[in-house]
Amino acid sequence: MIGLEVLTSFFLEAGFLGIMLFGFNRVGPKLHFLATCMVALGTLLSASWILSANSWMQTPDGVVVEHGRVVVTDWLKVIVNPSWPYRLPHMLLAAYITGSFLVAGVGAWYLLRGEHEAFGRRTVSIGLTFATLLIGCQVFVGDMLYGKMLEHQPAKMQAAEGFWEKQSQSPAPYYWFIVPDQRNQRNRFALGTRYLGSIWLTHSLNGRVEGLKNTPRDRQPIMAWVFYGFRTMYGLAIIMFSVCIASLWLRWQGRLFTTRWFLRTLVVMTPSGVIATLGGWYLAETGRQPWVIYNILRTADAVSPVPAGVLLSTLIAFVCIYALFMTAFLIFTFRMIRRGPQAAQSEPVATGSLKHALKPAVMNDPAGSNPAPVE
Repeated sequence: MIGLEVLTSFFLEAGFLGIMLFGFNRVGPKLHFLATCMVALGTLLSASWILSANSWMQTPDGVVVEHGRVVVTDWLKVIVNPSWPYRLPHMLLAAYITGSFLVAGVGAWYLLRGEHEAFGRRTVSIGLTFATLLIGCQVFVGDMLYGKMLEHQPAKMQAAEGFWEKQSQSPAPYYWFIVPDQRNQRNRFALGTRYLGSIWLTHSLNGRVEGLKNTPRDRQPIMAWVFYGFRTMYGLAIIMFSVCIASLWLRWQGRLFTTRWFLRTLVVMTPSGVIATLGGWYLAETGRQPWVIYNILRTADAVSPVPAGVLLSTLIAFVCIYALFMTAFLIFTFRMIRRGPQAAQSEPVATGSLKHALKPAVMNDPAGSNPAPVE
């Protein structure tokens, strides 16, 4: 499936990305719009294949184990496995909500500074409109995904809710903070809200919630990782939902672009979608443990016979390379935001080298360091 992602998605994105980024005034608006649509389509296909592969590891289907080997019997069931139809829209909505808050946060920053106000109003309005619509959909999609994961990976969701006993008290509280003791299968401390666990998790006033003791110890994930990954995602989602509701009220009163406390909140919430998405992925991957392929291949049995020193050096190299890429991306992004939309160049400037491109004189010069015309 990862190979199909490269063939159907990666080359599609790569082929049109250059036109989208650098061809705005070189290829005409129609071709530029087509290139933008192709990049978006490639990204959508890429997400579909990657989520299919990861979802199969979470909820494998369409295979049998023969003599210790996994043999595919139905490729359609492998691709469209039980959790993929729910995890894919959940992830896509999360990505679009992340983008919406990024857009709205940048626009709010301009309005607070009194700069590029027309642009800031448009971006705040567009970002919050999409965020409000999408997060409303995410509430229902997330609830359906929760039920599907509870069906196929009960241990993950038991750990995500912080309950140990096979049946919780009735009514069940909803825990916001716990200090779990994995060795003794209990919480040393728990802070929660009464009745809320029954209402949210069982959709009733007196429902009971199953705990992690229903899963044998050797198959239990580490509760602390799963619980706080879920709380990071879910807590930020609640805040984002509240911000969207507040935006509707302020928009109705005509104060969406002038209420400074709300604009400051949007600026603070700019990276919230990124953090919430990371929390969701920590929940998905730590909650799957101790399995690489759930109920088929344990993590301990999948360890490659590679020396520890090689693994460590490779990990350090990956961390350094991606840290460099992320740093360069953030430098470019922050400087572009600080300069504002009016300073954006109509055409890209050939800088010759990365070292030259990162020079402050080049980065901060709207004219692109005044390059000489090419004859």
